[in-house]
Amino acid sequence: MASLEVVDEGDACIMTGRMLRLATSLRRAAELLDRARNEPAEGRNEEDLLAGFHGAPILRAQSAEIALKALWRIGHKAERGDPPRHHDLTGLHDALTKPVRQLLEKRFPEIPDPTCPHFPIPYRKGLRAILNDHEAALQEWRYAYERDSLWFEHVFGEVLDALIDVGWQLYSPWLARLQEGGPEAPGQP
Repeated sequence: MASLEVVDEGDACIMTGRMLRLATSLRRAAELLDRARNEPAEGRNEEDLLAGFHGAPILRAQSAEIALKALWRIGHKAERGDPPRHHDLTGLHDALTKPVRQLLEKRFPEIPDPTCPHFPIPYRKGLRAILNDHEAALQEWRYAYERDSLWFEHVFGEVLDALIDVGWQLYSPWLARLQEGGPEAPGQP
């Protein structure tokens, strides 16, 4: 199977769009599994319940990884290299350019607990802290049978929304500039 070789900015833009579409569809698949797991259904068995319980976190972790790698491409569009080739969500976040990290922090900030002004306990952790809590989520959930217990932050879906939304927000003007005849306009996807 042939894969797209990224040789110019137009190719990088096309690849980024593909990555964001895949991250978006994986997020949607996780939502569908959650909905199916939580809705009462006739004849549902333990396998149906476990399909959603194990499948949704794997899809969310994969979606977050792909979205972070798409954000890396957006921030490094002048370079011709590939994003880091690992699954560590914190490492992928930290490899983003500072402006992209700042946009993510603005979109999903840490919310301090107003009842503890002198003790810095967040009411809600920030995006990077939640990614750090789940930096190996893909591997952990893929090999859940080797673990005694697993958990997934209930706001991870909101983190994923932030990653994907910021990705599309930054991708759209990039694509528009290239389509208007930028220095290296994209070819056909």
